[in-house]
Amino acid sequence: MSLSEEFPGGITNGASWYPIYGGMQDWNYIHAGCFELTLEISDNKWPNASELPTLWEYNKMSLINIAASLVKVKAGRGFADYHRLLASGDRYEGMSYADMLRSGLNS
Repeated sequence: MSLSEEFPGGITNGASWYPIYGGMQDWNYIHAGCFELTLEISDNKWPNASELPTLWEYNKMSLINIAASLVKVKAGRGFADYHRLLASGDRYEGMSYADMLRSGLNS
């Protein structure tokens, strides 16, 4: 996207591009204390399948570096795989939805 005419330098404020009110990012941040990212890797929302290898090559190292930076997370299993960024030295104990069902905390 660095060559995009719509996004100088390939950067935009997401809300300037298309606002979403009450999305999962808002809910997770406000109610669950979780940080969620949406990474737009092209200014074409529906690229052709033939373009995907090129998009991967353009963005591969950035995506790998983001994933590599997530070394201090709390991961848990319920119905999915959940991660939460932790500050250095922080500790977090959580409970999965399955644990909540077994303990009766969901009622």
